[in-house]
Amino acid sequence: MKRKSSTLWVGGLIKNQIAFLIAIICVLVVAVTLVNPRFMTVKNITNLFKQISVTGTCSIAMALVLISGGFDLSVGSLVSLVGCFVATLINAGVPEAAALFLGVLCGLLCGGVNGFIIAKSNCAPVIITLGTMGAFKGVALLIAKGNIVNFKAPISFLASTTVSFIPTIVIIFLAVALVVFLFLKFTVVGRRMYALGSNQEASFLAGVNLLTTKILVYTIAGGTVAFASIALLMRLGSASAVMGDSYTLNAVAAAVIGGIAITGGRGSILGCLLGILLLGIISNAMNILGITAYLQEIVLGTIVVVAAVISELGNKDSKS
Repeated sequence: MKRKSSTLWVGGLIKNQIAFLIAIICVLVVAVTLVNPRFMTVKNITNLFKQISVTGTCSIAMALVLISGGFDLSVGSLVSLVGCFVATLINAGVPEAAALFLGVLCGLLCGGVNGFIIAKSNCAPVIITLGTMGAFKGVALLIAKGNIVNFKAPISFLASTTVSFIPTIVIIFLAVALVVFLFLKFTVVGRRMYALGSNQEASFLAGVNLLTTKILVYTIAGGTVAFASIALLMRLGSASAVMGDSYTLNAVAAAVIGGIAITGGRGSILGCLLGILLLGIISNAMNILGITAYLQEIVLGTIVVVAAVISELGNKDSKS
C-alpha cells in the first residue's frame, strides 16, 4: 500500500504527460527570455527548430521502436552510413534526386536487416543493434575512406530555403512526424505495434504475425532515420562517419522525456515532439547562457536517467 501511494504522483504525471510538458516548456521559455532576451528573437527560434529537426526525426524513429517493445542503438551509425552513401553517390555523378531516393532505400534496408535478425533470432534488440551499430559505422568509414566527404553538387541550398517562412528541413521533420502519427493512430499495423509492446505473447495469441510486424517496425524506423540523415546533409553540405554519433542518445532522451515507455506499449508522437522541443530549448538556452559543452553532456545524461526512472515507475503504477 505504501509503495502504491509513493508512485501515485508518478501515475498522475504520466497520464497528464502532454499538459506537464507544455507547462514545463512555457516556464522554461519565460525564464530563459528573462535572463537573456536574445532567446526569443526570430533568428534564434528559427535556428532552434533547425537544430531539433534532425534529432527530432531520429527520435520519431526511436519512438516507433520503443512503442513496439524494441530498442535501437544503431540510429546514429545509420545516420552516418546514409549520409556517406548519398554524398558519395552525388560525387560519383548520380543525380541528386536519385541519390536521395537510394539513401532512403539504404535506410529501409538497414532497418529491415535489424528487424529480421531480431525477429528470427529472438535475441535482445539492444544486443543486435549494438552489433549493427558497429557494422554500420564500419561501412560508413569504408565508404568515406575515413575522410570527410564534401559534395561536388551540394544539396545544402535546401537548408536555407523556406516555404511560407518555414525552413525546408523543418517541413521535412514535421511531415515525417505527421505521417508516423497517422500511421500509429489509424492503421491496423500501428495498433499492432502498441499491442506488441504491451504484451508480445498476448499479441501472438491474438493472431499478430510477430516476424512481419517486427521487421516492419525496424524497416520504417530505418527509413525515418534516412530522412534525418538527409536533413543533416542539407545543413552540413558534407558527410563523415562520425556525423551521427550523438543522435542515438538524443533520440532516446527525447522519446523518453516525451512519455514513450522504455518497456513498450505506451506513448504518442505528440508527446515525443514535445520532448524533442523541451530538449532543444534546454540545449539552446545553455548555448545562449554560455554553458560549456561538457556540462551540457552531464545535463543531458541526467535528464535521460530521471526521465527513464519516472517512466518505469509510472509503468509499474499503471500495472499495479
